Amino acid sequence: MTDVLIVGNGIQPSQSVLESFVCQSPVIIALDGAALTLQQRQIQPDVIIGDMDSLTSKQLDTFQSKGVNIVKDLNQDTSDISKGLTWSKKQYPEKHIDVIGIEGGRLDHQLAAFSALFE
Repeated sequence: MTDVLIVGNGIQPSQSVLESFVCQSPVIIALDGAALTLQQRQIQPDVIIGDMDSLTSKQLDTFQSKGVNIVKDLNQDTSDISKGLTWSKKQYPEKHIDVIGIEGGRLDHQLAAFSALFE
């Protein structure tokens, strides 16, 4: 069982694979724009973490009105995946964390994401 699922804003698995992860995860964390991807797939995150450069204030207000915890971190020296992992490890120190959706897009973003997994 996964205790925490972190969803990045990269290439996502199929709907059935995503739903399998979601069903096994009591806590779902979207990294910034991944919140919109989850919303399109009828999945509500529990937490959105990142610098929020992919979401409008109206979108953030909508998520917040639905009970989603917004964790805004404007630090540009760390990636959203690093922010998500750091926050998750502090909030859930003894929990298993799975990460999906961190591949695709810019190469420098992918390398930063993979680097964050090894920190």
